[in-house]
Amino acid sequence: MADSQIIEQISPASSPEPAPAARKVLILTEHFAPAYRAGGIVRSLENLVHNFNGPFSFAVITGNSDLGTKAPLPAVQSDQWLWFKDEARVIYLSPANQQTGKIGRLMAEFGPEVVYINGIFSLPFVVFALLAARRLRPRPVVIVAPRGMLQQGALSVKPLKKKAYFTIFKAFGLHQHIRWHATDPQEVTDIRRMFGKEVAVVLANDTPDLTTQLPGPIVKQPGNLKLVTISLITAKKGHLTMLETLKALENDLSVEYHIYGPVKDPEYWRACQQVIATLKPSIKVTWHGNIHPTEVTATLQQHHFFVLPSKGENFGHAIYESLNAGRPVIISDQTPWKRLQAQGAGWDLDLREPQSLPEAILRASRMGQAEYDQYCAGAQGVVRRFVAESDFAGQYKILFS
Repeated sequence: MADSQIIEQISPASSPEPAPAARKVLILTEHFAPAYRAGGIVRSLENLVHNFNGPFSFAVITGNSDLGTKAPLPAVQSDQWLWFKDEARVIYLSPANQQTGKIGRLMAEFGPEVVYINGIFSLPFVVFALLAARRLRPRPVVIVAPRGMLQQGALSVKPLKKKAYFTIFKAFGLHQHIRWHATDPQEVTDIRRMFGKEVAVVLANDTPDLTTQLPGPIVKQPGNLKLVTISLITAKKGHLTMLETLKALENDLSVEYHIYGPVKDPEYWRACQQVIATLKPSIKVTWHGNIHPTEVTATLQQHHFFVLPSKGENFGHAIYESLNAGRPVIISDQTPWKRLQAQGAGWDLDLREPQSLPEAILRASRMGQAEYDQYCAGAQGVVRRFVAESDFAGQYKILFS
């Protein structure tokens, strides 16, 4: 759905009061649709309110800009309750109104039974929200979803700044008397490593788009390879690892590598550009900037493999979308998507083994059409098994109980 179509489904809400039969869940997050540059968190929350707006009545308190911009979202009225697709009430707060007092009044106005906080590093939408939730009467269930931000790979980026943040976070006891939402078993471990074994953690899978995609055809000849990455450009995502691997390949492969996503870390992107400038002519790299969610599936299907040598993903929406679109993946083993080679869907690699990534690229390059088509079918098989085995409704009923 394009921005204009989403905006057409945003309209004034006369009251933030939910239907009386539904359990009232108030979501706090830095960015919400029609924002999209923050990637997986936005898509997950949009899927959440779409899939479960019957048993739960959702309201969202969020910022009025997209990631990396200060301009308000186009055609969205700030600082007033709006309807989003008739599925959730949303208020897009301007920076001047992202204060504890304002957030607290809005929370009290909605009267939530559950306060669901997304992320861990936001001052207004995490710290202020936690402080305001303490003053609500009756006291709601307060849940924090760290969204992969506690993974060791994520914490290794700007570690001193994050260590100082968590020291203050714990000193104020913000980690206490709340429920933590983990989206995979590794995140359970990450949460308890950071905040102690006694904290309450509920495991519930992230909420993907459950629409089954039709796999579009693509020609695959040995020695030819089209790769794509769709993600924020930060050190955590591993773009530089991918580029340095392409540079070191001895074989004279014909490789196209297309990168989509906003630059969140300019210094890191400059290092990537320096490597791009040294690549041999047979390897062509193109950065396309932002991509709208409605264009993701078609873009993935124009390439042979999705690549993401990430330091850590708690779910990896783009990985899911690639598999769902019938495109195999080459990723690190720091995501929930495991045993991909055994399932004929790609590779999840231990990047501590220096040859693992170049060997996977060479293997993918040598594939002919018949073998590649089997990998495309294997990719969709992974997603179908995941959806069939996941009780999303039951998991979120427990999480929000």
